[in-house]
Amino acid sequence: MNKNEYLYIPKKKEFIIVFFGGCGSLKGKAKINDTLPFEFSNFMSKNYENISRLFFVDYFQCFYSKGFFKKATTFDYCCDFIKKIIKDYKRVYFCGISSGGYAA
Repeated sequence: MNKNEYLYIPKKKEFIIVFFGGCGSLKGKAKINDTLPFEFSNFMSKNYENISRLFFVDYFQCFYSKGFFKKATTFDYCCDFIKKIIKDYKRVYFCGISSGGYAA
């Protein structure tokens, strides 16, 4: 995965919030090389900068049913990818907006 496919901001290992963004302003018209926003990232960085967070965008714009992007195209791969990141955290919260709510 490249830097536009997910955003991981590690802080304390107490807890992490995993965010799944919605279809964004492109409303189903995103192309593979388009940059979609990491929804909630500005709000979290301004108000909760000491909290670990992990952001995903729905590049395929199909409720994450095709995965995150490129290599992460199966449900199992996506779950394993997230598990590797969150395994050392004491508490994990999932949050999503629109189609991201379905993924969360």
